[in-house]
Amino acid sequence: MKHKYPTLLAAALLMGFVAANAAVAQAASCKGMSENVCATDSACIWVEGYQRADGRDVKPYCRNRPGKSSAELIKVPKKADS
Repeated sequence: MKHKYPTLLAAALLMGFVAANAAVAQAASCKGMSENVCATDSACIWVEGYQRADGRDVKPYCRNRPGKSSAELIKVPKKADS
């Protein structure tokens, strides 16, 4: 009888990889949008350009609305202390 552990481990790793990639895709969903397209997406918000404290200019850009990102919603089990 073959052990099922390698198959279960591979499936668990694959599910974790897919979930992590989905979080990254969601976080980047607004990146690179023009102002007009950004304004039509309820998940995104347009950030006006500004000057940082060190004098560098930041160009306007589209980003996810503030709040919990999908990456923060994914629960990662903590390692037990040895």
